[in-house]
Amino acid sequence: MLIGAAYYPEHWPKDRWSEDARLMEEAGLGVVRLAEFAWHRLEPKEGQYDFAWLDEVMEVLASRGIRVVMCTPSAAPTARHIARWPDLLPVLADGRRYPFGIRRHYCFRHAGYRDACRRMADAMARHFGRNKQVLGWQIDNEFGGIDFGAMCYCPRCVQQWRDWLRGRYGTLDALNEAWGTAFWSQEYSEWDQIVAPAEPVKHQNPSLYLDWRRFTSEGILEFQQIQTDALRPHVGRQWIATNLMGLFVELDYHALAAPLDLVGWDCYPLLMKTYSDVTISHAAARGLKQKNFWVFEQQSGPHGWNTMSRAARPGEIRLWTYQSVACGADAVEYFRWRVATSGTEQYWHGILDHDARPGRRYEEVKRTAGELARLADAIAGTEVRAAAALWHLYDAHWVIGFQPGCPGMDLWQEAARFERALGRRGVMYDVVGPPADLARYRILICPHAVILSPEHARALGAFAEAGGTLVLTARSGERTWSNRIVQTPRPGLLADLAGCRVAEYDMVAGERCVRLRMTDTGRQYDAFGWCDILEVEGADVVATYAADFYAGRPAATVHAVGKGRAYYIGASAEDAFYADLIGRLCEEQGVPMLGPLATGVEALERRGRGRRLLFLLNHNADPASADVGVQGKDLLSGARLGPRVNLEPHGVRVLEAPTA
Repeated sequence: MLIGAAYYPEHWPKDRWSEDARLMEEAGLGVVRLAEFAWHRLEPKEGQYDFAWLDEVMEVLASRGIRVVMCTPSAAPTARHIARWPDLLPVLADGRRYPFGIRRHYCFRHAGYRDACRRMADAMARHFGRNKQVLGWQIDNEFGGIDFGAMCYCPRCVQQWRDWLRGRYGTLDALNEAWGTAFWSQEYSEWDQIVAPAEPVKHQNPSLYLDWRRFTSEGILEFQQIQTDALRPHVGRQWIATNLMGLFVELDYHALAAPLDLVGWDCYPLLMKTYSDVTISHAAARGLKQKNFWVFEQQSGPHGWNTMSRAARPGEIRLWTYQSVACGADAVEYFRWRVATSGTEQYWHGILDHDARPGRRYEEVKRTAGELARLADAIAGTEVRAAAALWHLYDAHWVIGFQPGCPGMDLWQEAARFERALGRRGVMYDVVGPPADLARYRILICPHAVILSPEHARALGAFAEAGGTLVLTARSGERTWSNRIVQTPRPGLLADLAGCRVAEYDMVAGERCVRLRMTDTGRQYDAFGWCDILEVEGADVVATYAADFYAGRPAATVHAVGKGRAYYIGASAEDAFYADLIGRLCEEQGVPMLGPLATGVEALERRGRGRRLLFLLNHNADPASADVGVQGKDLLSGARLGPRVNLEPHGVRVLEAPTA
């Protein structure tokens, strides 16, 4: 278990480094992240690399037992790069060039800059690749996370976009058929006629838009791979990763994570709406490789560039850290060590304030790191073993983002409805995509699986056939892989699996809602959003609509499939519906549940080496309690607690509970 911080020694006088290292050691930090925005210091003149200052920093850190994550600095091209290549600056959707003076001011497809990044990564790897102080590498920083995101509309990108399409479809006839360009007489007769879907036009061909998103995501994957390939020959056992951004959907994180050794992400609870958004973000990071991960940036104070968020309340930094660990983080690095006194991030606070004097946040980090050091042996070798998973595709995010279908429809929002119900019962879950091994789960929930390939449909069917419980929601199977609406009854490729078809659908928004009535209990719930009106074809009816012209028609069904079953939930609903549904699914699959937890209380679990660690977290500013059904030893206090455990405001308990 490692605790650390992002450190920018180039921002501070050299005579400050030793004091920083001393305070880090005193606070229990064992790793720092270095050099991610330091290109000019690393290469002050073209082709002349200077690593001596970084060697000196590392010696100071090594004297305090602090290890390093080394970063390639490609997220911040220098003024020299822009002077040499003015066309390196990306073009925004409205045609303007993005200016120098912030970060990410580069086109991912610029050949000259790609080569400069390759040479920098190669030089750094040759110098630091065998240094035992270096644990691993972070490539770039938060791909896509700035004003223009992942997309550049420069002439070079547009031409490569056309070349990409030619490689994908081969002929214009094939492209015209895949995109359905007969609509509005959009057929192409020359490749150069194809444009990028730029603003201010918002209603271009949905298939063109989806392929553009795929193209831009693949461009960043190529950019990452250039640096990965430069590092690999020289880094030995040092791992290679990058820092992702939780529920960010502009890039296909499944593809981006696949060639990397480790998944890491940047966790900022105050940027998210609820604590459960943080938990699902951890689950998404964990699910990319179905194993433990790192948090490369953990919030340690108010965030902000031109304006500032609220301050972290006493106990919240500790709480957020334990939430990360409980969800599978094997290392947590705070952002940042000390808040900058110049530049854009003057309000993005860290462990130390501008004056560098240890204060409340420093003491809280010190306490937390000390506790986790004492828990290290108990945590080592444990992992999250989820019984349930949320299945999704980034392609579905892009489809729904461009054509939500009804106001406010969002894939993550639909996933969160299930996530809250799972969390209330203490059921651990992963967020996974098509590369995942589904056999390890008993419940697989597919929120808005609007677009599917035949391979995806077969994988979902195989999961249910083998004994799993599959849950589909509204709009499932709506589109072909090229983003055309299916011409067979919906849910398209999933129709036989679901044992039902969509006869009609409605959009329920604003103050209007419909009601769902459970067939077995008679209980009713408010429902809204996209409402699929179903006809059964082998399935049993679980719920019917209780209002509007489709009152009495099926709203949810279940279909026996091999050794398992497939549910189809035709509408979104209030949280009480998902609470009851998850209870039913878990009982059917024999998945253990806790009694319903109070709002703001989490029970998260890691297992391994014959141990079961139950992390109880109170996200409320008031005391709370949780009934965990067992007694266990609190590893923080040494007390024996349970089955009801009291939690102080923003409090944490770590119980070693019976494994049975």
